[in-house]
Amino acid sequence: MIENERKDRIYWHLVGIYNLSPAAKQPYFGMSPCSLCKDKLAGFRYEFTGTVGKHHDGEKIKSNCCVDCFYYLFA
Repeated sequence: MIENERKDRIYWHLVGIYNLSPAAKQPYFGMSPCSLCKDKLAGFRYEFTGTVGKHHDGEKIKSNCCVDCFYYLFA
């Protein structure tokens, strides 16, 4: 997948979610599509957390993503 295309897909699924941080949990193998880029390939999934809104006291969310999206977000 072209990097700009991945960037656009990730952007639209993270609108309004801020303060992203990787969860201190080991990656796991998953068959479900990536929650960010919607890639349907099975593979390792990494969990991350974030808050809804720009303030740290907003609602906390937990989600997962594929290796490529995780690298894009946190590397």
